Amino acid sequence: MSFPAWTSQRLKAVFAPGRPLQVLLDGRRTWQRNAVRHAQLLAVMDDEMALSLPEPPLPPPLLGQDVEISALLDEAPGQRRRYAYPCTILDVLPDFAGPRGPQPALVVMFPREDDLYPTSLRKVRRLAVPPEAPLQLWLGDQRLNLLDISQKGLRFSDGERLAALSPGDELQLKLVVHDEPQKLHGRVASVHLGSWGWEVSLELGILPLDSWTSLLEALQELEHAANSQGAKT
Repeated sequence: MSFPAWTSQRLKAVFAPGRPLQVLLDGRRTWQRNAVRHAQLLAVMDDEMALSLPEPPLPPPLLGQDVEISALLDEAPGQRRRYAYPCTILDVLPDFAGPRGPQPALVVMFPREDDLYPTSLRKVRRLAVPPEAPLQLWLGDQRLNLLDISQKGLRFSDGERLAALSPGDELQLKLVVHDEPQKLHGRVASVHLGSWGWEVSLELGILPLDSWTSLLEALQELEHAANSQGAKT
């Protein structure tokens, strides 16, 4: 399934007033796909946009909260895909002049061409990968910095070489779980310069049974460790 590239014109057409959006809580440990809120795009102002207050409400305080904005698009007859991008709530307006009169609104950043990535609202938890985790990710002879992982994909960083990757590129990787190497196949969903340098989000393809079993075991260990750490804090 092929979808057109993001351009400034396409962004303006998609993220236009009246567009229904989904707002999700963001954060490497607390992010969950069942925490979906619904909002409407009220207005676009240069590099910002105003949204109606999400329902159900977001937990306070709203200002400065990290969220993920998502939209489901009809790209062609019979072809639909959901896209999302991360952002921060920049302002909370008590009386924004919306199309139906003054109403409360949130102000967030308008997306750029490189911000959006394909996603879904499936209830799949992304798990952060701490340095002591029994997981290693390799691209050829290059060990990558594995940031987080789920049943559907993973995110990694490492050096300037990753900047040459583009959305849609296919990669063959090796995931080492407890010293057992497993082959992974995936497609690049996004590449951007983040807090860890160049970061790549990868959608996993269909895995061999042994690779899938090892991945599930690794995810169970990470989830158990994350839940244990959360219970201590």
